[in-house]
Amino acid sequence: MLFGAGLTAFYTFRMVWLVFFGTERDHLHVHNAGSAMKVALGILAAGTFVTWLLFGGLNGLLSTTLPFHEIEHESLLEVVTAILSAPATWFALLVVGLGFGSSWMRMRGFQLFGKGLLNPLVETSFGFDSLNRIIARSVNTFAGQLRLTQTGVLSWNVVGILGAFLAVLIFLVWSA
Repeated sequence: MLFGAGLTAFYTFRMVWLVFFGTERDHLHVHNAGSAMKVALGILAAGTFVTWLLFGGLNGLLSTTLPFHEIEHESLLEVVTAILSAPATWFALLVVGLGFGSSWMRMRGFQLFGKGLLNPLVETSFGFDSLNRIIARSVNTFAGQLRLTQTGVLSWNVVGILGAFLAVLIFLVWSA
């Protein structure tokens, strides 16, 4: 999970940097990220950043309205104290910081250890761009082959709904 958190930080920062602060690439079909997009992103980021403040009130509401579920009421301060006292939290933040920092250094053209060991890895995006191309090509190939099954006679949504309904019925009969 920590490795995933570091990769997420690395590529999220890279994506934001390329979209909003990167240099223009004429060979790609891109649109200018105007002020409306930047304002919308800012509002979403602010909402994401502050929604955890609602935990105390929501937890109190759930503990009083759902008494049979034995939800313990914890204040926001208790939750923050528990999170900040866990060593795993600080380690996870360190991994995210390393992912953020490595992406920032890569975007700024910073050479780790000069032209040494990490330079070929940095130039090839640590192999993630080629991995992304392989995954995208595989998904497109699979989608193209799956498209051949769409005859128009049978709706696959109906098959999925009926299959899920059958699975629920089997589970109910089996567990009864």
